[in-house]
Amino acid sequence: PRPQSWRSRCADVMAANAAAGGAVHAPAKQGGPPRLGPRHFTARISSLGRQSEWPEAVGALEDMTRYRLEPGVITYNALLAACERSKQWQQAFALRAQLQDTGLLLDVVTYGTVMGVCITAQTWKYSANFLNALQ
Repeated sequence: PRPQSWRSRCADVMAANAAAGGAVHAPAKQGGPPRLGPRHFTARISSLGRQSEWPEAVGALEDMTRYRLEPGVITYNALLAACERSKQWQQAFALRAQLQDTGLLLDVVTYGTVMGVCITAQTWKYSANFLNALQ
C-alpha cells in the first residue's frame, strides 16, 4: 500500500479526535486515538526546513491553524529557518510581520534567523532596516 501523506495522516488523526470528542491537543487517553499538538507540527516544519522545502513548511503552518492549534514562537522560528535555508527572504520578512501581529514575544533566535536570512540573500538594505527597527 502507498504511504499516507503528512496531511492525510493529520486529517485522519484529527477526525479520530473529533469522533472521540476530545480536544485536538489534549493528551491521548490510554487506548484512545493519538493526539497531535503544536510540537508535532513544529517538528514537521523543522524537518521540511532541513530539506529546503519551505512551501511545504508553510503548508504545515497553515494546517496547524486550520486544526485550531496555536503556533508559538518556536514554530515560527522553525519556519523562518526553512526560509533562510531556501534563501526566501521575502517570505521570511512576511512571516516576521505575521509573527509580530500575533503578539508573541520574539526571541533571540527569531532575530538571529531573520538576520541570517538577510545575510544569506545578500539583502543589505533590509538588514539595515531590520536593525534600525530594533532600536
